Amino acid sequence: NTQFEVAKNQNAPIGREDLKKYAIHGKDVKAHIDPNTKLIDESYQLKLKRGYYAATSFVDAQVGKVLDEVEKLNLSENTIIVVWSDHGLFLGEHGRWNKHSALEIAASAPLMIYNPATKAITGKTYSPVSTIDLYPTLCELSGLSIPEQPENATTNSGRPIKGRSLVPILKNTEAQIKMGAVTVYRGQRGMGYGYRMKDGMRYIEWVKKGRPNFYELYDYNIDPDETKNLAVTDTEKYEPFLHKFSRDIRNIGECGGCKALLKTDPYEITGSGKVLIRDFDGDGISDEKEGLVDANKNGILDYLEK
Repeated sequence: NTQFEVAKNQNAPIGREDLKKYAIHGKDVKAHIDPNTKLIDESYQLKLKRGYYAATSFVDAQVGKVLDEVEKLNLSENTIIVVWSDHGLFLGEHGRWNKHSALEIAASAPLMIYNPATKAITGKTYSPVSTIDLYPTLCELSGLSIPEQPENATTNSGRPIKGRSLVPILKNTEAQIKMGAVTVYRGQRGMGYGYRMKDGMRYIEWVKKGRPNFYELYDYNIDPDETKNLAVTDTEKYEPFLHKFSRDIRNIGECGGCKALLKTDPYEITGSGKVLIRDFDGDGISDEKEGLVDANKNGILDYLEK
């Protein structure tokens, strides 16, 4: 039997103390909220957590039934299978029981892809990807051309779609098709643009009334429970990263549909921090000058090549 534990960190991150707590609605839950801490009592937290895991296990069993049937019908050699979900859910982390946030647990989502043509390549990848990448991925795997988006209400083409095909990663789990995965959430501080990178860091920039108004930075290598917003607690030390990540998220194709963000300027260093050069592939050409170039036609933009 699974031994459940309550979330380790049930407080707002230091440097983000205004983060609201949200509890599930209902008389039964309200009856178990501590009036002093505003948290659900631990025994009831465990009950809610068991219920969530039970629902997930049920869905997992249904997926298994579908896969068994695919195998039974001898379709596994010509069937592409993608398993993914909506974004995650807080189960007591930061005192929250909902899914609306730009923070890690509520913004991440599982994703598994089985492609018969590359089934010899197995394992996990830690390269950042987004759900918008699934459409061009399935087009490429199916041998279909990737269509364009409507340019306006009267023209059904003219704009490249925002996602990028994940086929390079299916062929090589070390490949990377973008610098970071973007999540967008409208919250108490305006529009929050989260940017999750392969190196274990998450950058969040909040834009309100046409200008940036707050920044968050978390390093999951040293702080997996998001206890500290480094953009506030260690501003001078991490300013170079804030400056770099705010430029990265505005880079070509990274946050193409983020209109409010792209109308603003990147974070500017105010202290003595060093400006970090944006040259992902280290070829001496800045990412801005690289553009959407894929010289060897392998599906990976030049500035993302290792």
